[in-house]
Formats: sequence, structure tokens, C-alpha cells
Amino acid sequence: GVKDDDGLREEEAVKALSRMMRSSNWRNTTPEDRINAERRASVKDAFLHAWAGYESMAFGKDEVHPISGKGLDVLGFGMTIVDSLDTMLLLDMHDSDTYRRARDWVRDEFNPSPPRDVSVFETTIRVLGGLLSAYALSGDKVFLSKATLLGQNLLLAFNTVSGLPASVINPGVGPSKTAFVNPFNGNKCRYGDPTTLAEVGSLQLEMQYLSHATGDPRFAQQADKAMQKIIEIAGAEQLGRKSRNARKATAQTSVNRLFATDVHPRESRFTSDRVSMGSGGDSFYEYLLKQYLLRPYTMRDMRQTFADTIRETLEKVRGNAQGTVFLGQATFSSSEPIKKMEHLACFAPGMLALAYESDPENHRQSLVDAEAIMESCMAMYATATGLAAESYDIVVGKTGPAKLVPSNTMKFSLLRPETMESAFVLWRVTGNRKYTDFGWRVFTAIEKHSRLPGKGSGYTAVADVNFRGGNPEMNRLDRLDSFFFAETLKYLYLLFCPPCVLPLSDYVFTTEAHPLPVLERPPFSQ
Repeated sequence: GVKDDDGLREEEAVKALSRMMRSSNWRNTTPEDRINAERRASVKDAFLHAWAGYESMAFGKDEVHPISGKGLDVLGFGMTIVDSLDTMLLLDMHDSDTYRRARDWVRDEFNPSPPRDVSVFETTIRVLGGLLSAYALSGDKVFLSKATLLGQNLLLAFNTVSGLPASVINPGVGPSKTAFVNPFNGNKCRYGDPTTLAEVGSLQLEMQYLSHATGDPRFAQQADKAMQKIIEIAGAEQLGRKSRNARKATAQTSVNRLFATDVHPRESRFTSDRVSMGSGGDSFYEYLLKQYLLRPYTMRDMRQTFADTIRETLEKVRGNAQGTVFLGQATFSSSEPIKKMEHLACFAPGMLALAYESDPENHRQSLVDAEAIMESCMAMYATATGLAAESYDIVVGKTGPAKLVPSNTMKFSLLRPETMESAFVLWRVTGNRKYTDFGWRVFTAIEKHSRLPGKGSGYTAVADVNFRGGNPEMNRLDRLDSFFFAETLKYLYLLFCPPCVLPLSDYVFTTEAHPLPVLERPPFSQ
């Protein structure tokens, strides 16, 4: 039969990835090319070592505990398998037995309706995003069919009065269940209880692409409605700070705005006045921009929304402590941010550089901001291990720039990807090799402090980034998150690939680093 346009687009995406990887493997003509080829091989070896640990100890489970040799189910979706599929394809493993076992597990064992409470946000970004990216890069309908079933279950989350998604659902039980326990933090909640800005505003890319791939508009419609609702709430909140007669605000009348990190889906309001580009807020800002990049026609208004929002938000949360630029936390009324910065906020330099890349005329300052903030993110790795902690205090001395000091209770490293993501984007945008050199230093630190010896042992998180001396085994946490496979190693690998591999002009990376092809035309007439 004759293929439709979407079928041809997906087929071309598969061919394009194959061409990309061939070009990245044979271009070893200069010393720099040869160094990059060696570094790619090292990162691929790291992935295989990590995967061998997961497959031998926890295959089919969400995550692996590599020291105790056990698997852990958080959502019940085989999260590490699904999160890793597109990384395997990027590593040119599509003909390997490893990839076939992972693909066959999805075909035969993946259950889109587990009878357990699941986080809507984590399920969307890790599982739905992983399935859709694997489909986009391979054309394998197994992934699309599972993504469609999962997406239909996720629609349960949007049945709130406001249309903002509930944070937790139970796909196996369905809408009859209204009381839950969030599996990621253990908090009890009811359907539509207060959640975070990131959770309600970071589902859009995945839902929009699912509608494109299936031709079913419901997924995009629900996600778009949620985004417009949160914009409306922010507009009402801003007007409310100026006038008590404020609740008639609409998305059209509210351009300049601040967004609080805590929002109530049932009551259509913010429940705090905290502003942050770290936990609770982070990927919401990212998706304001990336919705426009994914669907530049239907989401063209989001371009200006992002520009206005990021300008006002940076004015609140960006600080400068004696030359050290950081992203802290603030409130609607505070005059300056708290002198703390989370590693999670280090996605921001990449986001700002991407804004510049997409619209250099109007985002020149964004690139300046990106490079300044990135200096602080790279400084987070100036520790005894060369790894970054979860959170830092900004300590001001008598002279010189302020120092970033790991917070007392947040000295551990989960091998998070945010700074590697920003290094990758900044290298692509600026061509500055300091970002690839930095990425290699981080990779060697991971190899030294997180790699477990022996075949099939894998990697593990680190308890204290400033651990000195003694037995390194005493500094290991029995934990390896799926984002290490999906994001950290993927961005490290891409740092050493030529720009023709997953070019930023053709692919949009979700907040879990799942690349989706840009949709150059609207999926539906509106």
C-alpha cells in the first residue's frame, strides 16, 4: 500500500539516524576526530558496563541497586529498559542481542496498566517519552502501540475540574480510585491534590508527539489545555497582586508573568509564591520553549510567552554574588534570591542557548546569561571526586567571587545529567571546545568513583562528592537511576559526535533527553 505522510516521515527519520551514525564513525581523518572516536567508544563501553549490571541483577525492574544486586520497582514499567532504548539506537546497537532483548521485553512483558499508583510526570517523561523516541528513531510499531495504550491511561490524569493533570493515578484500577501514595516521595494524596509547576507543565512534548504519531488529537488537546490553564492562573495571580478584582484574567491578557512552583489542579490556583528554576519548576520553563520548537506553526504564540516569562523569572531567581552568577529561589515579593543553587537548575544554560540558536536576533542576552550560569554549573564539579552534589550554598568571602559549597545534607551525587545537557547544547551552539573538554573530565570522574569493578557490576551513585582517602567502597550509594542511561551517558556521547548526529535543527530533546523529530507542519488543522 501507499504510505501516508507520517509513515514517510518516520521512515526518513530512521534512515537519517543510520546516515548520522555512519558519518560519525568513519570521519577519523584528523587528530581531533580520532580523539572523539576514542571518547565515544569509552562512553559506549560505560553504557554496556552499566547495562550488564542492570540486566544481570534487575532486568524488567524499574531500577537496579548495584551493590546489593537487587531490582526495584517504582512505577512497574521496566523504566530503565524503556528509558534506555533510544540511547542504544544512538550507540548503533540496533542489531545487537542486547537491544533485541530490550525490544522483545517491551513487546512481550511491558504492561501499560499496572495496578499500582504511578507518578503521571515520571511516567510521561521516562516511559512514554522513551517509547515515542524509540519509535521515532526506529520506526518499530511495537513502541508506538505500547505508547498509545499508555497514553490512553495517562488521559485519566486530566479529568480534573481545571484540566490540569493530577499528579498520581492508578492505571490498573482506573477512575474509581481517588486516594493515592506518590511512589517517588511516599506522600499521600487525593486525585487533583496540589502538585508542582513542573508536573503540570512538562507533559506537553510527549502528548503532542503521540497525537502526531497516532492521528488521535486527544493527547495534544489535553496537554495544550493544561498549559493554557496554568498560563491563565499566572495571569490572574499577577493581576491579583495589582488589583483584588483579578480573576477574569485570561491567557491572552497575561503576557508578563511569574509562575509559582506549587499549583492546585482542583482549585485552579497557586498554593505558594515560591519561584524556582530548580526543583518544582525546572522543566516547565524548558517546555515553554520546546513546544514552539517541536510545533513551530501551531505553537508559534509560545515563542513570545517563553521570552516574556523567562525574562521576568530570571530577574527574580538570578543572583550575582561577587561575580558568581547563580540561580536561586525567590518569592513573588522578594527583592533577591536565596543564595542556594540546585544542580537541577543547570538545565537552564542549555535552554537559554537553545533559545538563542532558534532566535538569535531576540535572544542575544540569553546566550550571555547561558554562558555565565554555565560557569557556576561547571564549578559545581570542582570537588574532591570531580562530581557534582545535589545542592550548593553560595558562600561570600571578603574578596573574590563567591564559592559554591555543597550543602550539608545534599553532598551526594546521583550522576545527574543537567550540566552535561547544557554542555552539549552550548558546544553545538558556540563550537567552544571547553565544553567537550569539561564533559570528558566529568566522564573520567564517573569512571574513577562510580564504576564498580568486575563484569556485570555496573555503576553506582556517590555518597559525598568531597570524600577523600579511605576505602572508596565506603562512599558508594546502592542506587543507579534510569536517567543515567537515558540522559547522562547520552549527552556525554553526543558531546563527542559531529553536529550532524541528532542536529538541534531537526530534533527536540525532551526533559528526559528523548529526541523527537521536529514537526514542521501542524499535526491537525485548528
